[in-house]
Amino acid sequence: MISFVFPQLKPIFAESGVPLPLLSRILINTGVFLSNFWYVVVIGLGFLIVILLDYIHTREGRALIDDLKIRAPILWRIYVPITLTRFGNAARMLIKGDVPLAQAMEVTAETIDNVVYQDALHQVANDLRAGKLLSESLGAHPSYFPAIVVQMVAVGEITGQLDEIFTRITKFYEREADSVVNNLVELIQPLLLIIMGLLIGLLFASIILPIYQLTVSIT
Repeated sequence: MISFVFPQLKPIFAESGVPLPLLSRILINTGVFLSNFWYVVVIGLGFLIVILLDYIHTREGRALIDDLKIRAPILWRIYVPITLTRFGNAARMLIKGDVPLAQAMEVTAETIDNVVYQDALHQVANDLRAGKLLSESLGAHPSYFPAIVVQMVAVGEITGQLDEIFTRITKFYEREADSVVNNLVELIQPLLLIIMGLLIGLLFASIILPIYQLTVSIT
């Protein structure tokens, strides 16, 4: 529509002298640019994609992407519970196998495909070796380990049942992740319909309004 239809309409509106709404001018001029310089857009996008892919493969780029997964609206509601489920499951098995707690946190870090969580868990392992409690060490990273996780781990330290506590953490976040995914699946279809309806409405309004003004000026 923008690349092929709109540029064909520009000469008609130009000859009629009908003033175009701002949205129509933006879309028509965008269409003319894309029609004449599409290769510039393709080359520019290709160059940008290559740069982004190269940056993402660096540790700094991975850290940035992984941090966005944790903080991005809506996405974090799925990603964080899934990550904490993996964290709880790995920690439970290692602690139940009598692996030292600091070493368990380091091994758990390597099971999580997230640089930010890996760095946080390695720091937790260092804190444990320095004599800190696990709950205290996890509590130093509230953006990655919610208060409920810290509180449950604190209870596990007092009762001496850390493996059982991590089992409960795993089950809790498994249910939360399933619930969020199911709710999002139900919302996606109506949300997509609304977005498509708005986009189609804007496109047609940008065409129909100038045509209506043109017919009014002729009559």
